[in-house]
Amino acid sequence: MNVMHPSLYQVNTRLLLSRISKDRSRAKLLDIPQEYWKWLREIGMDYVWLMGVWNTNEIGFRVERQDWELKKYTSVLPDFTEDDLRGSPYAIDQYRLDPQMGKAKDLKVLKHRINDAGLKLILDFVPNHFGAHSSLIGKFPEVFLQGNETSMKNHPRTFFRHASGRIFAHGKDPNFDPWMDTIQVNYASQAARAFMQQVLIGISEYCDGLRCDMSMLLQKHVFQRTWGHLVDPGQMEEWDDPFWSEAIQEVKETKPDFIFIAECYWSMEQEMLDHGFDYTYDKALLDKMISGNVHEMRWHLRASADYQNRSVRFLENHDEAPVQTTMHQEQHFAASMLIAHMPGMRFYHGGQWEGKRVLVPVQLRRRPTEPNCECLLTETMDDDWKDTLLPGITDINCLCTWMHYQRLLKHTNSNILKQGKWEFIEFEPVNPDDDTHQNLFGYIWKRGRKSVTFVVNFSPVLSKGRYLDDDGGYAPISLRPFRYKIQHR
Repeated sequence: MNVMHPSLYQVNTRLLLSRISKDRSRAKLLDIPQEYWKWLREIGMDYVWLMGVWNTNEIGFRVERQDWELKKYTSVLPDFTEDDLRGSPYAIDQYRLDPQMGKAKDLKVLKHRINDAGLKLILDFVPNHFGAHSSLIGKFPEVFLQGNETSMKNHPRTFFRHASGRIFAHGKDPNFDPWMDTIQVNYASQAARAFMQQVLIGISEYCDGLRCDMSMLLQKHVFQRTWGHLVDPGQMEEWDDPFWSEAIQEVKETKPDFIFIAECYWSMEQEMLDHGFDYTYDKALLDKMISGNVHEMRWHLRASADYQNRSVRFLENHDEAPVQTTMHQEQHFAASMLIAHMPGMRFYHGGQWEGKRVLVPVQLRRRPTEPNCECLLTETMDDDWKDTLLPGITDINCLCTWMHYQRLLKHTNSNILKQGKWEFIEFEPVNPDDDTHQNLFGYIWKRGRKSVTFVVNFSPVLSKGRYLDDDGGYAPISLRPFRYKIQHR
């Protein structure tokens, strides 16, 4: 049985393997010590997402070697060499383990190790596209969206000529330029949908859940908006069943606890939940938190209980700038505590706990060396904090951030916050002339006879309010800027 309100930790697999590699010997998946998985479980993680395990095509690296891309890499790694470069994890050749990480069978072995540690494994499914030079193109050209000479002439960045001579479209979000290292799957084709459904079923043997990249691009109305001018109208009319509903149902028939996480945007979260996803990204909340718009935050958090329970809350990931650069420290800590007490899935990104400030491009397999922060805690704290580290893996840049998360994780690793029932607190003003109660956010969690009440002031001003407590009376509260209060009963 799955945890109702789980915690997820994202690992950039390439960066982790680089961290544990010794001398010139490149570490492989099975070199990751079992202590690492046990440590993640001990601090409260329920799922671990390994990003970047699938094989990418070496030919596709040409795109990443263009001048403008190289400048991006050298800005992150001043000592960059081509040995630091690997194809994008989102331009996949085939869903097979990257041979540089081990043998194909190693992925199942790793899953067993992770499960033995008490964790469940999440992997990537990138359904909209494959790598532009995928070895599948020659075998299954009908799966991919083909163009013609006219389309290539009119849209040279969107279309490309494959080595076979055929013209294909690059993968694309309708609002942005195409991903030029990818090839678009033609979801208007029943053959392509069936092919991708079998791919998904095959991947499910290696993990306990999938994070589905840009999931909303597969919706018929989105695909029509992006590619309707190119596909056969007859194919679009015959496309009746949503891909996700059928594919998810087939997997869950034999794996009922298997979970699907949708990366989705454009206010399409409920649509994806209706098609069977267990969780959807809550990027809207992150944007509202960064802007500090407490009024929009409040309306967002008043959505239905089902929506809240199935939202993925996060402050950063491999696409989003590190929270160290988007929020000042007090706001960051307040935001992390608020997310830790919200219903749904609490999502932490590799580097977030350590205070990393550099967003590493997903094509790189090595982190830059970052300067340590100059916070007072880093300069004055004794060596007891070293007991919280995992030697050879943990690399801290901000000790105050690290210790904040160690306290947060210890507190939230409880049955009350993982399996309990929750209530969103509605605050009232303490007097008619004071509206600062609108800056307060809180939750009451209950399980059995125990309860946890959490309140945070998510604003830069002293804020006061009151709320109904468990005894039916009004509890007053006053909090300084970005401070929080936790009460156990």
